[in-house]
Amino acid sequence: AEALAVKTEATRLGALKAAAPQALNFPPLARTDIRDEALGNALFAAEPQEILGPIEANGSFFLASVEAIEPPVQRSLEEAREELWRLLADDLAEEQLLDAVAALERALAENSDLEAAAETAELSILELPAFDASGRSDDGARVEFPFEGEAIVRAAFAATIGEVGEIINAEQGYWVLRVNESIPPRTPDLTEIRDQLIELWRGEQRAEALRALVETLKGRLASGENLEDVAKSYTGAVAPARETLSRGRQNPLIPPTLSALAFRTKEEEAGVEVLGNGAILLVRVEKIRSAEAALTPDDVTQISNNISSSIENDVLSALRDGILRDLTAKKRYWVNQDRARATLRPGETASP
Repeated sequence: AEALAVKTEATRLGALKAAAPQALNFPPLARTDIRDEALGNALFAAEPQEILGPIEANGSFFLASVEAIEPPVQRSLEEAREELWRLLADDLAEEQLLDAVAALERALAENSDLEAAAETAELSILELPAFDASGRSDDGARVEFPFEGEAIVRAAFAATIGEVGEIINAEQGYWVLRVNESIPPRTPDLTEIRDQLIELWRGEQRAEALRALVETLKGRLASGENLEDVAKSYTGAVAPARETLSRGRQNPLIPPTLSALAFRTKEEEAGVEVLGNGAILLVRVEKIRSAEAALTPDDVTQISNNISSSIENDVLSALRDGILRDLTAKKRYWVNQDRARATLRPGETASP
């Protein structure tokens, strides 16, 4: 790759107070030495002595000039031998793969029989066990596919029985599929699914009991009964806590699910929700305050910081526009050394 000798003259626009004026002269840089894509593209498209910029990179704006373009370094055969062997091996493997695919296509065109075509093309056939649309065998075990199981399952259930499908070019190579038989769903014997049915029945009974309990809780709370008394009447109840919640701010003492339930509940009403593990959440909203009334000193500080940030962005935009205008007058700008080094990743010999 070409290497550039780069001299940067820019200003760090990310801070309103500029550092002391500095300039950086970098040693020859390869394209891979420049981590920022926009900056690298601009530098390697420039002519010698051409002034570039402002170029936005890594939150800064740079002015740069390319002092010289060095021709690509020619490596000796010995230095490039290992890479050449790898490239040749990759090319040979790809060529052999394409030859095998072409041979299979010709064989299938001459003979619709998959076994005969595979023998002609000197390819092997792999027979898979029966599987359902989820990729499982008759006993419920997941079938071990040699490659791309999901793609094989989709192709199998879209295929015509007994016909050889199209050759598929997939991530892990080329393959072709034939479905020999479609097996209708089998109705399992009751003894095979007895345990599953019992577990389903028990689950339904638990769900029904939870639904009945929720309705009971709602009725007691709606009648004005104290939330703590309602909670303590059940085994394993956790003592309730009185907390103030603010939308958009997480209270470390309150789980997110409980906080969400609170914000769905109206003032002076109670909310009830069943979690996936069977636990029941109870919440009563005593009072709802408007967002303006709920502002804390921290909220005011955050709003102030946001406004300051917006003003700073406007100032930075104006400063960038000023640089663009000054370029016409050939004015010089200087670089923040730390930011330039982080962006351009210069070598050990770089000097300010």
